[in-house]
Amino acid sequence: MRSLSRYFVIVALAASATVALSLHSVANKPLAPEEPGAPATDPQLAGIWLMESGVNQGQPIPKEQIRGSRMIVRADSISVVDKDEAELYRCTYDYNPSAKPTAITMTSTMPDREESKVLGIYKVSEKELTLCYALPGGERPTAFKSTKEGKTMLFKFKRPPEVD
Repeated sequence: MRSLSRYFVIVALAASATVALSLHSVANKPLAPEEPGAPATDPQLAGIWLMESGVNQGQPIPKEQIRGSRMIVRADSISVVDKDEAELYRCTYDYNPSAKPTAITMTSTMPDREESKVLGIYKVSEKELTLCYALPGGERPTAFKSTKEGKTMLFKFKRPPEVD
């Protein structure tokens, strides 16, 4: 159950979702050296995000599981790494800004996992991102909440502090 919970945390980071730099694949091979913050389809979404909190199907995710996790959003992909820089999740994504809240569809692209799609919503400001999505096969959430019945994940992210 714990490994299943960890998998869903990873998906959320992509989202869950989560937040990546100096990425390494599951086999710890370096990924292509893409720069974070390349122009994304949604410019507010592009860049690096630090995971602040998460809820998995109504249950808060322990801080020690998400501490140090980061998500990088590029023009065509999202990657998530843990505190040790190991890549946890990678996906392509599409979004619909005319949907309220903004809809996002993420398709996993991990080489050692079967492709799966998750349907979600997000809201983003200059410094904060909230991402909520259904587990694979679930319906797109309509509100920013995670419930056991809805089989949803909810994550909050913040931009890293600016370095002078």
